[in-house]
Formats: sequence, C-alpha cells, structure tokens
Amino acid sequence: MDLTKEGMSLDDIDKIVHDYIVADDAYPSAIDFMHFPKSVCTTVNDQVSHGVPNSYVLKDGDTVNIDIVCFKDGHHGDNSGMVMIGDVHPEIRKLSEVTRQSMFLAIEMCKPGVKYSQIGTTITDYAHAHGYEVNEEFGGHGIAHHLHIPPLVHHHKAFNACHDVMQPGMAFTIEPILMMQPVGRGYVQWRDGWAYQLPNNPSA
Repeated sequence: MDLTKEGMSLDDIDKIVHDYIVADDAYPSAIDFMHFPKSVCTTVNDQVSHGVPNSYVLKDGDTVNIDIVCFKDGHHGDNSGMVMIGDVHPEIRKLSEVTRQSMFLAIEMCKPGVKYSQIGTTITDYAHAHGYEVNEEFGGHGIAHHLHIPPLVHHHKAFNACHDVMQPGMAFTIEPILMMQPVGRGYVQWRDGWAYQLPNNPSA
C-alpha cells in the first residue's frame, strides 16, 4: 500500500499485489474466486465493496481500499487497508479513522466464550457515538483452508440474535464498513457484477 499514489491505475495496483504474492510462493486467492477476474479488490471513493481493478487512474482526493487475499502453506489470509491519495477531505479521513478504530475495538473483545453478536454491538455502538451508520449488507467470515467458511460475522447489532460463541482455534475476519448516512438496501451493483456503491452515481 505504500506504493499506491496519484497517477497509478487500479490495474497497476493489481499487478503489484499479484507479483508480490507470487514471488513469495503464494497464490492470490481472489483470482477466479466465484469468477472474480483479478488478484485484488480495489474499492474507490463511494464504492462500498468488491471493486474490480481497471484502468481508472487515482487522483488527488481519492480513497482506495485495497483488499488482499492469498493462499500459502495450506491456508488463506485476508487483509485490507484504506489508502488516502493526496488531499483527502477531512470528513472522509475521520470516517476512515473511526471505521478502523471500530475494528480494533471489536478485535480486542474477541476471546473464547464471547458471542459473535458482541462484534456487531461493539462496532455499532462506537459508530453511532460518532454519528455514523454501519453497513448491514456485508460481513466478516471464517477463514482457514477455504477462503469463506462459517461463521458469518455481522458488524451491525441488528443481527445480534446469533448465540454462537468463539472457540479456541477459530480464525475469522472483522471488516466493518461505516457510512455517513443510512442507505438501507439501496446499493447499486456495477455492470461488472462485483462492485457495489452508494446510489446516484451514473458511472455504475
């Protein structure tokens, strides 16, 4: 992510990630996962998730979330980070910071015997305290020898009816998406069949 800068295309990022993973004798798990066409997800600005790298060139003020999954030594790993390009609006920087902190707060409370529903409660309470909403459409997931396995990890406490508890040896992702205003289920899916974004953007 340190190499990402203004003037790069999303395809440039995809190549960097692909080459780095392969050079370490690993495999970019995203390729052909449910027919995903690239090695990494690059989700830009008002996209919500699962952006597919393309020829779009990053410019001053953009944000891009780089979501990387790879397979090495029999297990998958999953990680993402938000990159700020140049002079990003302070409100966007704050949103990103609160989102990141909500994730760390949820990680801190994870231990054997804790209900998975506490993840959503922790994230939602922190988000609401800062005036943000939590995306309800996308959640975390178990990860190990397969990329997506149970449990489904909800980030919103609207789904806290789950009474399953964390057990030693489990591995799962926590990847909240916070928003400045409620959207409900009014997301727009791009014609590529992958990227979702907030409504009212004609580029979709």
